[in-house]
Amino acid sequence: MKIAISRITADKINVVYQFIKQFPLDYPNYDGWVKKCKRELRQGIKTGFYVYVDGKTAGAIIFQTHKQNPAVIEIKNFRVADEYQGKGIGSRLYEQTENYSRERKFSAIQVDSHNPKIIRFFKAKGFKIKERKPLYKKGRLETILIMEI
Repeated sequence: MKIAISRITADKINVVYQFIKQFPLDYPNYDGWVKKCKRELRQGIKTGFYVYVDGKTAGAIIFQTHKQNPAVIEIKNFRVADEYQGKGIGSRLYEQTENYSRERKFSAIQVDSHNPKIIRFFKAKGFKIKERKPLYKKGRLETILIMEI
């Protein structure tokens, strides 16, 4: 298995867009958000990494500077294709994000999710639960996790 992780560059935005739009994971208006994400990647508001396994897109992590706290990186989208889960792909994507954040002197990384699997993943990486509140869908709590770096 040949794994290559790269920063999302202008010529790969459409590849990443095509990949992440396959995984709505029960978020309302996900299609609209993915289009906005593509636009913000082009504008440099968001950035991230993607991974190829044997020449096929297997995962992506997209993040931006937190709007209310510019010392924090906020992960906005994190996906690994089902066939590559449990093989360390997500950990490698996350490690690239943590390294990026440390090199640029951010103080913390934040992420939110309602998915228990994602919450466990980030808790295993050292994230702590900051709070739970509805963010995207009325009546559904999202868990906001943060890790000081």
